[in-house]
Amino acid sequence: MKKSFVIFVLLLLLPGCSVWYDFTAYFNLYYNASLAFEQAELAIKEQKKDNLSLLEPQIPSSANTSLTKVIEKCSKILQFDASSSYVDDALLMIGKSFYYQKVYIKAMRKFEELITMDANSDLIPEAKLWLAKTQMQQKNYTEALKLLEELKSNPETENEILAAANFEELKYLISIENYEEAFKAANELVKFSEDDVLNAEVLYKMGDLYFTRGEFANSAESYKKVLDYEPVYEFEINSLIRYASALRNLDLPADALRALLELRSEVKYSDKFDYVDLEIGKTYSELGQKERALTVFYEADTAYAQSVHLGNIRYEIGYLFENSFSNYDSAAVYYSKALSSTATAEYLPLIRHKSELFGKYITARNNHRFNERNYLYATDSLSFIADSISFYATLDSTLMEENKDQNQDPNTTTNQPRERERTTEPELNEPRTPVTVQPNKKQGIPPVRPILTADSLMVITARSAFDLGNLFFNDFNITDSAFKYYSQILDLYPRNPYTPQVLYALAGCHLVEGDSLAADSIYRYIYASFSEDRIVNIIAPKINKPVIDFDFDPAKEMYFNAEKDFLGGNYQDALGQLYKIFSTYPESPIASQSLYTYGFILERELKKPDSALSVYDSLIAKYPTTQYAMKVNPAVQFYRSEKERAKKQVQDSLDRLKQPVLTDSLKNDSTSALPQPKIVPDEILETEEEEKTEDPEKDGGEKLSYMHKSRPFRESNVLPEEFAYSYPAPVFYYRLSC
Repeated sequence: MKKSFVIFVLLLLLPGCSVWYDFTAYFNLYYNASLAFEQAELAIKEQKKDNLSLLEPQIPSSANTSLTKVIEKCSKILQFDASSSYVDDALLMIGKSFYYQKVYIKAMRKFEELITMDANSDLIPEAKLWLAKTQMQQKNYTEALKLLEELKSNPETENEILAAANFEELKYLISIENYEEAFKAANELVKFSEDDVLNAEVLYKMGDLYFTRGEFANSAESYKKVLDYEPVYEFEINSLIRYASALRNLDLPADALRALLELRSEVKYSDKFDYVDLEIGKTYSELGQKERALTVFYEADTAYAQSVHLGNIRYEIGYLFENSFSNYDSAAVYYSKALSSTATAEYLPLIRHKSELFGKYITARNNHRFNERNYLYATDSLSFIADSISFYATLDSTLMEENKDQNQDPNTTTNQPRERERTTEPELNEPRTPVTVQPNKKQGIPPVRPILTADSLMVITARSAFDLGNLFFNDFNITDSAFKYYSQILDLYPRNPYTPQVLYALAGCHLVEGDSLAADSIYRYIYASFSEDRIVNIIAPKINKPVIDFDFDPAKEMYFNAEKDFLGGNYQDALGQLYKIFSTYPESPIASQSLYTYGFILERELKKPDSALSVYDSLIAKYPTTQYAMKVNPAVQFYRSEKERAKKQVQDSLDRLKQPVLTDSLKNDSTSALPQPKIVPDEILETEEEEKTEDPEKDGGEKLSYMHKSRPFRESNVLPEEFAYSYPAPVFYYRLSC
């Protein structure tokens, strides 16, 4: 105590203000700020899960509060103790605090201020390192890499800064997937770094990168080097397991199994036994011991119900059933279980793919079996009768056993007589409730006689077999099973529309097996026998045959000739061609177009609206759903309604003429009550008609007037003086295609 007091007095007596400033800043501000910063930085490092990730994590709220206090205290040092020796430390601490808070602009300012303030400061290399880190977060990668390279090339840079610079470069290289340079940066980092925990993590990460790239030798070496440093427990056990996995991929399954069994014997790794057993099962499978591998997986599936590797284990069981035992039903079950279980990221896409694929298989398989049974019942009634007898006989025996067990009283012996459940006989006219047989689930679905005909069922069954064959050929890549279903269609269901496609698929199976002669023979048979099927155009280039124009329509050429006649003013020749199209090729898509154009010429060019109306009526009646019928239908309906209205007006006028003539006395009494006709001069009438007339080119020609001054015909004074429609010109003007 006395010694401390003497030192304190000596410090006070030393000359100069710098010592006093340093003393007060350290004990009053800097010390407290540095202590708060250390605590915040420790919390942030514990929060970060992947140190090799370029992105910084969100910091805890407690750390954020501490960093705010650090900034406040260090700012006071800069404000009130600017002459102290702790200014550069305060600037660096403020910059780091802003960096952790992701206020990168302010952080960059503090690091740059420190670098430019004192060229002799020993904190400049660290400030440049943190400035590079900040530039990385700002995605100014060029500037950041330039600063890191400057630090690495400076011979005076300390090893700790060199290691940190390589570490930042490594994170960037991994983020852009430049793995070749990343491996070099990792080796440089391990060379200079004295942080054994960080070195172990870097080597483990490099082992993972090598593993995913298929470089299993380098991967095994990296995993093995992890134990030369001080890895945390997670990296230690995982590197040992993945080292064994790398050995298995190097075709050293015996060495891998030996390493895994040694791990299994260590009690300290018991929390990772689920992972170890997963790799042991895979190694047994690699050694060819499929049954033993399946046993290991079964035990792991039962023992580790809460494991994060449960989905991986169930996937491996399904994989064994699929590829080693050809048991697709069991494989589908375990793939489905794996989908509903927890799995690691590397297994998730595999599980989703297999679960979806085998779900399709089960659906297609069940659908085909159902169709097969229906087709059999439709073609062989004895099979339906035999299956029905067998089903209900088994069902009756099962129900009798269940009733016997239910009626047996456990409190009585079999020698005691059972009491009668009913003492009176039912009357003859008593209604009886029909009994509905509920089949046991174990018995399956009872046979049902199909409703469809045998031919329809044959087509349906052939289609389901074709779907199943395609599934094996395209998705499972199992040619034998696909060939079986394709051949079954040709043998059992010969009258079906899928024969060309089935033959084409069979040729594909032969090609996969390397038998090009058989495939070529099938292609030639398809081309010669199914020339009406479009599949021949896919086959034609394979056998050097010409393709067939399935879209050929002779009506098109006739229509083009009619178009030429129309444009040349030969309307009668055009009408002859158009009518010939309609009469000769009524099923062609051009037929409705030709009728439309026929009516258009009659109405617009030859001024025969009545004849055009009859043509349009035929168009609407024969092709009601075509675009041409829909265009003229509103105008035709309007014309008919106007014609009916005019006819009614004429009839009303005739009826009024037939009324008795009134006497003069009655005229004087009644004429005042009758409406007086309004006399309108012809000039005014024509003006009103012109105002009502719309421009026929308005709205793109789609809407035409129903009243024009020039009228080609007139049936009566009260009928509309024109037959014009709200439809466009035919294909000659903007070539409507069918």
